Amino acid sequence: MLFWTVNPGVKWETASAEALPGWMRRGRGRGRQGASGSVTKSASLPPVPESKASPGGRVTAPSNQPSAVRSRSEAPRRTAQAQAAAAVEAATAVGEDRGFRRPRNGQISDRQASNPKESGSPQLPRLPKRFSGFLISAVRAQPACKPWAMQRRSFAEAPTAAVATGLLATGALAWAVPSGVHTPSLRGQGTVPSLSRSSAPGSSEAGFGQRPWACAGAAAILAGGVKKALSRSRLANGRHSGAAKSSAAATATASRSEVLEAAVGLEDGVGANPATCWPRGKPAYTTEYTEEYDLADPIGSFNRVGRQILKEMVDELPALYELPQKEAKWVEDSLEYNTQGGKMNRGLIVVETGVAIMKHQGREPTNADLNRFAVLGWAVEYLQACMLMADDMMDGSVTRRGNPCWYRLPHVGLLNTNDFLMVEMFVYKILKRHFGQERIFPWLMDLFLETTFQTECGQLLDSICANCELEELTTERWTLIVKYKTAFYSFYLPVALAMLVTGVRDKKAFDTARDALLLMGIYFQAQDDYLDAFASPEVLGKVGTDIQDKKCSWLFAHAYHEQSTPEAIKFLDEHYGKCEVGSQEESKIKEVYRELGLQELFQEYEEDVENRLEDFKSQVKAADLPWSVFDRFFQLIHKRRK
Repeated sequence: MLFWTVNPGVKWETASAEALPGWMRRGRGRGRQGASGSVTKSASLPPVPESKASPGGRVTAPSNQPSAVRSRSEAPRRTAQAQAAAAVEAATAVGEDRGFRRPRNGQISDRQASNPKESGSPQLPRLPKRFSGFLISAVRAQPACKPWAMQRRSFAEAPTAAVATGLLATGALAWAVPSGVHTPSLRGQGTVPSLSRSSAPGSSEAGFGQRPWACAGAAAILAGGVKKALSRSRLANGRHSGAAKSSAAATATASRSEVLEAAVGLEDGVGANPATCWPRGKPAYTTEYTEEYDLADPIGSFNRVGRQILKEMVDELPALYELPQKEAKWVEDSLEYNTQGGKMNRGLIVVETGVAIMKHQGREPTNADLNRFAVLGWAVEYLQACMLMADDMMDGSVTRRGNPCWYRLPHVGLLNTNDFLMVEMFVYKILKRHFGQERIFPWLMDLFLETTFQTECGQLLDSICANCELEELTTERWTLIVKYKTAFYSFYLPVALAMLVTGVRDKKAFDTARDALLLMGIYFQAQDDYLDAFASPEVLGKVGTDIQDKKCSWLFAHAYHEQSTPEAIKFLDEHYGKCEVGSQEESKIKEVYRELGLQELFQEYEEDVENRLEDFKSQVKAADLPWSVFDRFFQLIHKRRK
């Protein structure tokens, strides 16, 4: 976009002092006037290398700028000027490649004089709104151009804003001044449009082009903006260098919360959202963790964090959402019933993975780190709970975790529909409350949203099986269902969350982790299908309904398509998905599974998965991830019986 605005017919070196803006003609800046009255480069600074910019003069800042700016080191100025000059040179070349013409030998033909499009003059469209917005965004990226409360910087840096704004204003002025005056450059190559309104075409006065000014200003601003953006990215997402940095990032102070709340609406995407800061008290953030997280008691510590989160979510309802006591108690009961009391493997894996990665990086997790890992783990548990609440009702399940499904309770019924939606929303309220002030917050939200959608796609693939013919319930379809319905949120999500908050940014690391974890997730669902048919409800914790519900299960797909016999296919055609739980037909189908050798086939499948995971070990280590994370996850599910 920057190159689009540059006049390709201008290649500038030095400029006549008369052609410069008044403030530059008057100043005592580091530029000096040569014998011919042109401004030349300062002797105190080395010239920009020939390969980086056009040879010749360099216009510097005026002497009447604040002393705080003039006293800064020479290196940043030199870098910005080199970048600006390089941008002008590159832009000129790009413009020539795109067909813009220069007048030859510094002269303008009659045809060129009568046709601005042929003349090489800067008769281009006005500065596009998109580009002007781009320049403004770049200026705003300058530290001193942001509200001081947001950056917590010294007011002594405010003059930087004046420099950046001056550059932008100079570029805008150049675009506003009428053009059309063509003068030969000092080398006699091409023309430059003068800033003087009184000059006439063909004048021998060396002018200073308006497009280079716009380009120089924009490039300098852009360089500062990019430098600032990179610095912010490293600070927010980067690789911490020690436990002190980790602790500082993890434990936000109350004063920081006050600063951010005071800055409502001052900058897009930073601080409290002015559209949702109602009623008074929103947003509520948790910035300190007073409870000690004891790794020697992982389940007890994880449960304590879970109780704290549940209390936070419920306590907000009367004051911030005007819910009467009865409705608030309903939400509390729903959360108690559906989010507490499970195995919590997914949530605990977040904590274990975070600790393992930090130690692999040579860092020791602080109490704040451990609590934040646990918070993310509970966000995964809440997502799991809402998925199960919906799935149970869709499948007509009877029990969950040894108790009646929530929707099966007499006073709940179809109210479960709103309840599981509220539980899902609590996932994002947890993230906002504990990570809403962090720059990684959008990535965490994105990961949860993407994973949730992937899971819903898997749920669709699973649910629509009721409308499919048995021939469509293949092993390929089964793999697709379980990959999206189970593997992403149960296996990849917990590890990816820990990787993000510990500073892992290498895409290859995430790709490697995803491949290994999806393999485990698919194996986990195969186990679930196997246990649905062969485990007792007392051990399994629920009543298996796959046969009644016409599920595309691992057992059915192999029995019908891979290990089938004509007799088995005939019986399955007659009864699969048409019999009730506990009926003779259901028992006969399970007997068919045994006769076809599916129990032995499943044992072979388990061994194959174990061998394939061993092959991932070298890839995981090459991605600079601790193998213990994956080994621990696999040990939790390998040959499980419930």
